[in-house]
Amino acid sequence: MTIRTEFLRWHNKHPNFATPWIEKLAVKGNKVVELSSGRKMFQDDYNKLMYGVTMLEKIGPNKFKTLVGKPFQTENGAMNYFNKLKRTI
Repeated sequence: MTIRTEFLRWHNKHPNFATPWIEKLAVKGNKVVELSSGRKMFQDDYNKLMYGVTMLEKIGPNKFKTLVGKPFQTENGAMNYFNKLKRTI
């Protein structure tokens, strides 16, 4: 099984509560960078899209550890950070 497939299966059981929908994924070696989205649940911004970018490392069978993560209000900001992290793996 590839790390991409393993991560997607792991993610289905461990989605981020704020940004559960994966938009983009980059995998190299044992590291994964994902850009995800979700709907805000705050009163002033209720139901607007928000984004998150996370770098994770596979640490065992079906186990991933978050190395860094950051929320974004815009898709453009999230995409820029995703591309920056993708270049580091």
